[in-house]
Amino acid sequence: MMNKSPDSPLNYSGYTLIELMLVLAIVSVVLLAAQRPLLEFHRIAFQEQQKIILQGDFQRFLLLLKSELIQAGLCAQFRKRNRSGNFDIRSSLKSGP
Repeated sequence: MMNKSPDSPLNYSGYTLIELMLVLAIVSVVLLAAQRPLLEFHRIAFQEQQKIILQGDFQRFLLLLKSELIQAGLCAQFRKRNRSGNFDIRSSLKSGP
């Protein structure tokens, strides 16, 4: 009769290779199913980030343009309105200094 020692491989408890492969297969299927929504979410988030950056750049451009126009003395002339009540940039520029 064989005496089983505590270090014998028959006494180890753990997962078999089949169980590990099954879990790996299930995780792979779940990740493949989640791949498309995750990539779509990443694409949308990247587009939103680019839009925010573009809006900030445009606002900085408008502020720079405003300050340049003020320094050139043209902003007061832009406040003149034409007969229809709209701003007329062309007539304001023609009547410059």
